[in-house]
Amino acid sequence: MHQILDKIQSAETIINPGSATTCIDPGLVADSRSVRQRIASARFNIQVGERPVMKTMARVEEWRKTIKDSEKKRLRKMILDL
Repeated sequence: MHQILDKIQSAETIINPGSATTCIDPGLVADSRSVRQRIASARFNIQVGERPVMKTMARVEEWRKTIKDSEKKRLRKMILDL
């Protein structure tokens, strides 16, 4: 966190050498959550994002099965027509 603020301040100094301090309040940027809370939040985000992915994968698998079956029928009909 402090590294990011230091980088912002050095970039601001390069852009505007006349400014003495950065105008970003470190209190607003700081994350007051514990490491355990951040890990739990990350896990929750992954679980929430996992449901739509699984649903989409199931739809794609169903679509592939439908295409595979229809192609089998088409080829079977084509062979019978010969």
